[in-house]
Amino acid sequence: MFEKTYLDFKTFLKHNLQYKRWNVKLRTISSIMTVEKGRFLYEFDGGGFELKEGESVFLPIGSSYSYKVTTNECLCHQIMFNICDENGPLKLADLPVKSTNGNVAELMKEIVKQGSGFGFVNNFKLTADVYSVLSLFFERVKDSREELQIYNALKIIEERYNEQISVSYLAEVTALSQSQLRRLFQKEIGMSPVEYKNHLRIKKATEMLLYSGQTVCEISQSLGYKNPFVFSRVFKQEKGLSPSEFRKLG
Repeated sequence: MFEKTYLDFKTFLKHNLQYKRWNVKLRTISSIMTVEKGRFLYEFDGGGFELKEGESVFLPIGSSYSYKVTTNECLCHQIMFNICDENGPLKLADLPVKSTNGNVAELMKEIVKQGSGFGFVNNFKLTADVYSVLSLFFERVKDSREELQIYNALKIIEERYNEQISVSYLAEVTALSQSQLRRLFQKEIGMSPVEYKNHLRIKKATEMLLYSGQTVCEISQSLGYKNPFVFSRVFKQEKGLSPSEFRKLG
């Protein structure tokens, strides 16, 4: 992929991100960013992902997306550059690509340190390290496309967690089989789709128990549980207390 190319470096940054929300209509230079502290939410046509501590994103030239910082503090390592051949800058992807590979994060710290330092810069090592990072990213392109597919399922669950949503429906809207959907949820979220929906319901239930005057039965119904006993059982499995016990302690 990277034969007969060269890197045109622009900027090396270690910074606290100032802009909490930003829309990029058409990116004019490629960038790689690693999060040292904080979290981002990236969104673009066809999907999106969350980026958290130790994770990295490749932002290709020509891409369009938006992001928002979801934490108070956000410390990042970032480089801006173009990878070029004899015809000019290359577009390596259409959309942002995420990497959870810890080797990317470690290399990025070293790259930013090298590139932003004073005095002699070992350009050969710098170039080799950036190519290494790019190679790690583009081993993951297939996985990133799969992440985009479950992002649509995540949005449906997060917006409609109080409804009865079947795994077969989620599989249909994401163009995955049910087994693929469950496997990717377990890989990316650490839960099955049903467990994730229940997790969101219980998270909302804790807020309602603490800050609303609704009864346990009313909360159960508003969250989509047909039977309050099922709600109480699921709540206790996650919190270790019944809803009534949780409310008394709160």
